Amino acid sequence: MWSHGQYVDIIDLKKKKEENSFLCYDYWMSPSGRYMAFTTWHPRMYMIRQYLLAVHDFYEDSLTTPLANKDKPNPAHACGWVVFPEENVRKKSGDVTLTKGFTILSPVKWEENESSIFFHILDIDSQESHPVAVDLKGGINNPVIIRK
Repeated sequence: MWSHGQYVDIIDLKKKKEENSFLCYDYWMSPSGRYMAFTTWHPRMYMIRQYLLAVHDFYEDSLTTPLANKDKPNPAHACGWVVFPEENVRKKSGDVTLTKGFTILSPVKWEENESSIFFHILDIDSQESHPVAVDLKGGINNPVIIRK
């Protein structure tokens, strides 16, 4: 399901209008459809091609999250909460220059009760694959990253 980027439009059905729109590479809906995990988008010619994994909660206001459109220099970046990697989670930042050296290999798998997500990363330096779990029991704004 790897792509060259796609738009996600978030529609408020009660207000019957678009709430937000952003670009991402890939996305994976949670079992209930409440959450969407996605890899953040970056311009094709951008020197730093680091992916972040973020989660959007469709029950919450998407413009109040760290990746919200309103205050970003690249408005097509995304909205949601960064859940991987660690440095971005600690700083609640979508700045791709904070960390580097990995790529997300596999699709994200949601736990049935939506309290965790699982995926693999490829360490660019060692060329080794590593499983990663993100525990979301404390909320998507407080993820716990577990590397195996």
